[in-house]
Amino acid sequence: MAAEQWWNGLIDQIRSLETLPRRCSIVPEQKYFEQEMRHLIYASHRIIFSIHEHTVTVLRIYHGARKSLHAIG
Repeated sequence: MAAEQWWNGLIDQIRSLETLPRRCSIVPEQKYFEQEMRHLIYASHRIIFSIHEHTVTVLRIYHGARKSLHAIG
């Protein structure tokens, strides 16, 4: 199933953040937020996350065609 394959790929990408999460870029909308946020692109989606010490927290996953992060709050 295509949906299952997509989902498994998404989970793999999120798990990849366990190793070198800082390899991902800071979000272009960073100026709107106090907390540093980074993003990882998977297919047509953005995985938005933050790093605090040794913990990565996924904040949001959304389709890249949506408005910028600060516009969707």
